[in-house]
Amino acid sequence: QALLSLQKKIFTYEDEKEWISISIIALPKIKKRSSVVSFQIDSHIWDCCLDFSKGFRKYELATAMKFKSVYSMRFYELLSGQKTKLIYPLEQLKEMFKVQDKYAKTNDFVRKVIEPAKNELDELSPYTFEWSAN
Repeated sequence: QALLSLQKKIFTYEDEKEWISISIIALPKIKKRSSVVSFQIDSHIWDCCLDFSKGFRKYELATAMKFKSVYSMRFYELLSGQKTKLIYPLEQLKEMFKVQDKYAKTNDFVRKVIEPAKNELDELSPYTFEWSAN
């Protein structure tokens, strides 16, 4: 299921010469009755992952890869390099994280997304955030 989900996610690449829409992974394969999984990653995606010229540095990528939660990674992206205070309503965060249908109740969103992401950021990164129900 995770491989299918990654295969369905689209990455758009653009440079001065071309625009391309690429699946994050291609040709996912699981060797049955073993723990072997394989897939292909397009060279454009690989090059973008290793291109730190857009502001990310190697240690920031290493920090982001430590997160277990995709929401921690998204908060890390939002907070990295910010010099001013950011304010997002919870509904906007739900939309940004594409979970507005998954967490109809605010309590569930806070318990399953906000609090775990804050805990991971506090533990693993130089960034954190504060939130309130107001």
